[in-house]
Amino acid sequence: YGVECEDNSGLVTRIILPSNNMVGRLTDEMQTLDKLQRLDFFSNSITGSLPTGFSAMTDLVLLDLEENLITGSAFPDTLFDLESLIAYRISNNLVTGTIPQEISDLQNLEQLWAATNQITGNIPTQLAATRKLQSIFLYENLLTGSLPPEFGQLQDLADLRLYNNTLQDPIPSELFGATNLEVLRLEVNFFSDTLPTEIGNLVNLKDLRLNTNSLSGSLPSEIGRLTLLENFIVRNNFFSGEIPNVFENYEQLDFFDVSNANFFGSIPETLFGVSTLRIAYLSNNSLSGTIPSEYSSPPLLRDLFLDGNGLIGTVPEVSGGQLQELTELLVQFNFLTGTMPASVCSLRSGQLEDLFSDCGGSSPEIECEFPGCCNRCFEGAIIRPGVNSQIPR
Repeated sequence: YGVECEDNSGLVTRIILPSNNMVGRLTDEMQTLDKLQRLDFFSNSITGSLPTGFSAMTDLVLLDLEENLITGSAFPDTLFDLESLIAYRISNNLVTGTIPQEISDLQNLEQLWAATNQITGNIPTQLAATRKLQSIFLYENLLTGSLPPEFGQLQDLADLRLYNNTLQDPIPSELFGATNLEVLRLEVNFFSDTLPTEIGNLVNLKDLRLNTNSLSGSLPSEIGRLTLLENFIVRNNFFSGEIPNVFENYEQLDFFDVSNANFFGSIPETLFGVSTLRIAYLSNNSLSGTIPSEYSSPPLLRDLFLDGNGLIGTVPEVSGGQLQELTELLVQFNFLTGTMPASVCSLRSGQLEDLFSDCGGSSPEIECEFPGCCNRCFEGAIIRPGVNSQIPR
């Protein structure tokens, strides 16, 4: 069970034992398995460090030790003798240390998965010399320093996840030379300065998450070229300027989050022309103008958060059959006036659970029956957008 051998020699070539409640340590005796090609101990309770005897297993192409209790160095010297290695997976352990320059010795490496550990130091530029890399998972570590611009030379790189570290400095424009990227997750770091216009080169990108950094300046209009995006998340930054109205060619956008990012100007009406849109969070910016009449067009829209802005005018009507999947509509802490349309109130008899507006106080900005239509009323008339001390009725 879980062990495969060569037909002729009987030598062990594969040990595949994921999720088998195994305990104990890896030992140097494993070096006798010098024809081993695949070692998969994913999700067990193995302890100790990687033994030096691993260096004898030069035919190894897969080493998967994810989700164990392994300690010691994440990149011991013995690792760099495994020149045939294609996949090194050691995420979700307790390993430490830095990424050494010798990582470039692993010229066949395609998967480097070392997330959720305690790895420190900079990401060495030599990692980009491993030109066959397709996925790099180094998220949830203690990495510091800059993102190497040489990563843009990795033409096979499809998935780069570096989130939840302490990386800093600008995102290098050279990174966007890696045009086969489908996933780029750099959230919860300290990246600063503007987002380079070269981001428009990532035409294969499906998942972009840059939230909770220190990015500033304008959001480049070149994001309109990222038409395959499913997730567009840039919340909690320090941008300035408008959200570009460039979403007319998006094909599969699902999750759009630009909340608390310092944007001003109008809500981009082309956003609501994306039929796949399910989540739209635009809260706590300085957006102005009216709510686009197109807001009710996406048939799958579930959450629409427009609260904490400077929107004016009235809440637009909803045509029959629209917004049938909507569960939350937040428009409080704006300068909206008039009466909440009956067509919007009627959604409360369907999926709509939360409808929040500035309908509180003796002189409400919006007339909205409470709790039959709006189930939470705020006194927005005495508060300005961006202040979070409001008390609902």
